[in-house]
Amino acid sequence: MRDRHIEGTFAGDISGGFTITYDANVPLATQSGPVYARMTVGVYEANMTIVSSLGPTPVPCGISDGVTCIETPVGNFVPGLLLNGRMNFLSGAQGTGNVNAWLIPILDEQGHIISIAASLLMIAGQWSQ
Repeated sequence: MRDRHIEGTFAGDISGGFTITYDANVPLATQSGPVYARMTVGVYEANMTIVSSLGPTPVPCGISDGVTCIETPVGNFVPGLLLNGRMNFLSGAQGTGNVNAWLIPILDEQGHIISIAASLLMIAGQWSQ
């Protein structure tokens, strides 16, 4: 998919509403693969290169059925997408960071993500204004 948008709110050294515009060409069955994105938060703008994969999110669930609830050695968790990658500031700051996130997607009949039920996005790195 090209030019899809995600909006949310950051809290921390960089805070405020953010928009991530992303392109991904991933198989619908797994939603796993490379994701290229641009994030804007106020005066900040950054490129992101991320890899998505299927896996257990930190959201606990009841009895494992292997589809909506996955059994792991440390408990049962809701499956979702796990995202890991890097970011580089383009404006507003200089520096780089690591991107780590998870999300529980809501899919349409064809397997496209149409909404996000729950998520967490973390960025850690070194930058200066």
